[in-house]
Amino acid sequence: MRNERVMVRFGWHAFASKWVCASRYMTRRLLWFDARYRLTALLSLSVTLNALFATAPNTQVVPANHPAWNWYYGVVHISRGNDFVGTGYVIDRKQVGNDFWLCVLTANHVVATQQSGFRWDPDDQLTIGFGNLGGNDPAFTTRKVFTVRDSVIGNDLHAQLLGNDIPDLAVIGVRVNQQIWNRVSPYELHPAVSDTTFTIVGYGNTDAPGARFISQPHTFGIKRFANNSVLQIFNGPSPYLPAFFMGAFIKWDLTDPGGVEGEGVTFGGDSGSPYFFSEPSDVNGIPVFTNKSIGVHHGGRNRYLNGDKGHATALTGNYINWINAKCELVPEPGSLLILLGGSGWALLLYRRRVTT
Repeated sequence: MRNERVMVRFGWHAFASKWVCASRYMTRRLLWFDARYRLTALLSLSVTLNALFATAPNTQVVPANHPAWNWYYGVVHISRGNDFVGTGYVIDRKQVGNDFWLCVLTANHVVATQQSGFRWDPDDQLTIGFGNLGGNDPAFTTRKVFTVRDSVIGNDLHAQLLGNDIPDLAVIGVRVNQQIWNRVSPYELHPAVSDTTFTIVGYGNTDAPGARFISQPHTFGIKRFANNSVLQIFNGPSPYLPAFFMGAFIKWDLTDPGGVEGEGVTFGGDSGSPYFFSEPSDVNGIPVFTNKSIGVHHGGRNRYLNGDKGHATALTGNYINWINAKCELVPEPGSLLILLGGSGWALLLYRRRVTT
């Protein structure tokens, strides 16, 4: 049964449909209201680009007493300093001696600021957290970050894997305890495909019953899920930050009513979220996907009208190769040499779940 939350139209849509034969005066008023509303949405977007975006609706929370809590445990929240900045997800894990490491994929603009040209500041520190923000699940700090912007501008060994693209991607290495390392199963990466439904899982803001598809401030930090479908995969500059990012993107839209079951949109805080399209299941009767990500959430709006768009960085074979190359550097090669030099042996175990 279709989720009733996505069947509610904005009031002005219903009003316009009912009064198609209204006077010219009323028609002009409706057109004026439509233009004003869209301008407000665009202005809201422009002032929140640095604050990122996120998932809704609020009733689609990942419940702690459901198997989905374990399916999505590897989707993490990311803070820079004391500020929540977005979402990421675990794609690899390694054991080096007595140290346990995870490799986390997110968006470049989550970990670095526009003021820095979206390049990583080594004086910054990230906190990678599990469960809900402020909950009882553990969090771990790290400064081990690789961004595409640093790779391309620094012309490192892996920059050539990207060709002329500058995708909005970053890889984080974080050392965790053995309990978390044992609990988390890395997600697979898959080149983006067209004509598919996907599930976004993220920590961003949500909407409210009286304000459908309008972001409510300070509602981030709760792991939520929402479904949508690929409208188009295209190549070009970023729809939001064209001076900094370009490459392959997934485009989706709000289709209300008549969209996919469990349809939702993204708001501030979901940047870096996965787009899962494989291993179907359900959460309280809502169908979801639980593995194989085809994208990394890039941007959306603060409020949505029917047909408004959101975007992800579309994973390609070349992007996955770059991601894998950076994950190979987690932990630093120097730590392996220290272990080898000190004991003669280093225990290096890792599992990568990547589909090409």
